[in-house]
Amino acid sequence: MMPMFLSMLMLGTAYSYINSTMAVAYDYTNKRTWFNVTAVELSPLIPKPVKSEYTIINDYVKGIQYMFHNSQCDKQSIGSLQRQCIPDSALRLTYGFIGFNETNTATFQYVVPDSPYTAAVTIEPRSCTPAYAVFMTNSVVPDSGTLNSLLVSDVTPGIKGASIFMPPKICSDGHDIETPQERRMRRLLHRFTLTFPFYIRPN
Repeated sequence: MMPMFLSMLMLGTAYSYINSTMAVAYDYTNKRTWFNVTAVELSPLIPKPVKSEYTIINDYVKGIQYMFHNSQCDKQSIGSLQRQCIPDSALRLTYGFIGFNETNTATFQYVVPDSPYTAAVTIEPRSCTPAYAVFMTNSVVPDSGTLNSLLVSDVTPGIKGASIFMPPKICSDGHDIETPQERRMRRLLHRFTLTFPFYIRPN
């Protein structure tokens, strides 16, 4: 399990800032991931901050992502779960350490495979546990793009209960109509959880 803090900044004719807090579970053995997300979007394009809360389950055995909240559930097709850390082609930028116990870290930069993102990622090299990351991509609009920053904390081994990977009944029964703001936020979160470009290397 790991809590994460995600900020997104999208620039174009106007900015949009999204601040998110996530709890994440990663199960490579059974090919599944779980995200519990609270996100708030601020932008001059919307009259007031928009809060979104979603739970996301990626079932890579069935090839389905479930994203749900209250009576809403959306299902998307996904590919396979890749077992990887930092690509061999990554450029090492720095070494360092974090915390009172001076845990060693290394920062790498690389282009995320099969995505438009360039990433700068700080990890603990032996386990490939992520500590901090920045993802950047350009836009079709000149002088604009998307910047995502990610802070990871409190990483612990093990998953408290496998029930978190079970989608609720509403994901079989259909879902309610979303507002345009909710749909936009959901699509951004869907895209992010699929491009999350590094994984804890299994022992």
